[in-house]
Parts: sequence; C-alpha cells; structure tokens
Amino acid sequence: MREAYVEELLKRPCEPRAAPADFIAIEVPAGTPLWDEARLAAVPVSENSVTIALNGVVTRMTGGSVVGLLKRMGAHGKHTEEMLAAALFDPLYGVPAKLEDFTREHCAYLRDLITRMWSKAEGMTVEVVATMHQVHRDDEPLGGARVAGAAEQ
Repeated sequence: MREAYVEELLKRPCEPRAAPADFIAIEVPAGTPLWDEARLAAVPVSENSVTIALNGVVTRMTGGSVVGLLKRMGAHGKHTEEMLAAALFDPLYGVPAKLEDFTREHCAYLRDLITRMWSKAEGMTVEVVATMHQVHRDDEPLGGARVAGAAEQ
C-alpha cells in the first residue's frame, strides 16, 4: 500500500471492539412467542421496516438508515449472521460457512454491533417480536444432539 494511504488510515479515530462482558444484551419480554423458520420467512415486507433474526432474537426495526441497509442486504425475514459477518468482517471471528458454524460469542458480538448501530440511528424504533432456537458451534452436546435455548447471549 502507498505510505500516504496507511498514514491516513492510522490518523482515523478507532472504536475498539467491545469485550464479551460488555456486549449489549437484548431484553426479551415475558410471553414473547417462539418462531420457526417458516414463520420468520412469512413476515410480510413493509416499506419502512425490516424484520430479522440475530442470535436467537427476532427484531422488527422501523425507520432509520439501518433499515435501508438491511433491506439492501436482503436481510428481511432471514437470519442475518452470515451476511453481517461477511459485510462487517472481523478477523477475530472470520466468516463461518453456515449458521451452525457461528459460536455463541460471535453471534453475541454481531448482536452487540448491530444494537450499537441502531442506537445511533435517528428516527428508528426497535421491537423484539419473537425468539428462535439457534444452534451454535460451541453448544454442549446433549444425548448426541446440540441444543441451544432461544435468545441466550
């Protein structure tokens, strides 16, 4: 790389990655329904909102620039871990090949990152609408199958 480019990058302010203990947790209200893949995929498309699953929590965001970004990424009605990991690459976590290859920490990191983004977005509302069971690479085996609770961070 050109030396001038490297110098300019080094001058830019940097916000360090949050430590796992400092990740923002999503509060899931009591009585929040449990959805399956079909229910997530069936969420109707809206002009000014997007509904995504991330780390076992289904969230509807309305208004704000993050909504437009997620819509352009094709995130509506889907799990967003794979697309976020690819778009917002972090060398600590890499880009797992499929949803089940993500660790709990990586999913919590992505949730923290997107939560911090939307907390800075003006005119946006965020609502937890459901939870989903999600399997992580580092879940403990139980009777030969990996089990994960919904919305665990």
